[in-house]
Amino acid sequence: MKPEGIQNRDRIILNNSHSSEHPDSLSGVNNEPLFIAESSISPPPYGRSIWENPTWNGAVLPEHDSTVGPRNAAVNSLRSAPLPTTRTSPANRIPSALNNTHSVADRNPRTTSGGSAGSVGVPVLCYHHTFSGNESFGGYNIPPDRLERQFQQLLAEGYQSISLRQFTGAMRGELHGLPDKPVLITFDDGLLSNYTEAWPLLKKYNLRAVLFLYPTILSAGKNNYLNWDQARTLARSDLIEIGSHTLWHPLLPSMSELEIEKQLVESRRTLQTRLGVSVTALAYPFGVYDRRVLAAARKAGYDLAFTIQPGQNLPGDDVYTLNRYMVTGSQSPATFQAMLALRSADDIRIAPADGEYVRFGESVEIRTQNISNVTAQLNGKAITLHNHGSEYRGLLPESRTSRGYLPLVIRGRDAHGNSVYREFLYLEKTHFAHNQ
Repeated sequence: MKPEGIQNRDRIILNNSHSSEHPDSLSGVNNEPLFIAESSISPPPYGRSIWENPTWNGAVLPEHDSTVGPRNAAVNSLRSAPLPTTRTSPANRIPSALNNTHSVADRNPRTTSGGSAGSVGVPVLCYHHTFSGNESFGGYNIPPDRLERQFQQLLAEGYQSISLRQFTGAMRGELHGLPDKPVLITFDDGLLSNYTEAWPLLKKYNLRAVLFLYPTILSAGKNNYLNWDQARTLARSDLIEIGSHTLWHPLLPSMSELEIEKQLVESRRTLQTRLGVSVTALAYPFGVYDRRVLAAARKAGYDLAFTIQPGQNLPGDDVYTLNRYMVTGSQSPATFQAMLALRSADDIRIAPADGEYVRFGESVEIRTQNISNVTAQLNGKAITLHNHGSEYRGLLPESRTSRGYLPLVIRGRDAHGNSVYREFLYLEKTHFAHNQ
């Protein structure tokens, strides 16, 4: 997934029928068998491929250009987010959500034991580059020495890395055997440094990690990226699990439903076939999705799908819009610690729902329980809210956006006075008019 530059929802209870072993999950439309990605889908034209990937034509997409920086609106909104420390939050990125398939009025807040407002849940870290040297790679390079210090910091603070299986159990509320301070470590895009730099450190500190890969880059033979043999070696490690990052890292909402389905189904099938592993998790490229993408993730058989919006993950959360903290090269140890401590508000409902297409000036409704001092911003612009008990209403302000992403950030205080933070994703209706 990439932070806005690389920049990354329908929370449902996991269903065993979505297991990676389920035969239907490996078939395409009308149960027709799908071909391996590299033989069935051609490389994408410029503008529909990955952020800085030179695989197709050597160009850098503006959103990943180091002169532009990561998804600026979302980054700026998070920088100003209240944290349970005196420091400001790191330059992270976008969305998170709830099971918003119905209107706000239809929904009740969760009452699971781990799901009260401001509960401390499971943080998920999102890394990309871990190359040596001074190259920042758009701000997303964490040199090996800094990565090692962060691993040491995690262990010193009592965090223990967990597997996807453990994480899935935590989201289901099956918390037996989970460490007191769990953390899930992920790496996006399949950079060569995952093999040469990160893996040795994971082994040194006995830490687990998930690699979110997309098949076309593994087949491309490009510098700085893994090939299939290296990916296979990593997949055989007891410390490494493999997830899907689609076929070629496209902006999924720009695609037709059939194209989205191919991206999700064929990438999963290809990774499972070529690497001999079970693929149960998906990371959305750029952290961007709409309601069609969420539905396609469920249909493709994924148990989990991740965004790149900050916040911890709580039992009962929407497993198709899971939060991840973007780790960037500018974060200090104190900021890294504060990021992990950021509390998520789990009892917020919104209408329109997360992942919907909206127009500026449209009404938005926010319903909360046990949260006070609620404020909201759309793409960094304040929303004037009118309080009606536990409901807040306002109009979506006009906000300049070149790509149609509209992060909705909600902040407040829980019953204990802790700062809480929640991020959702809207898409500008006129920008994606062809999908309406």
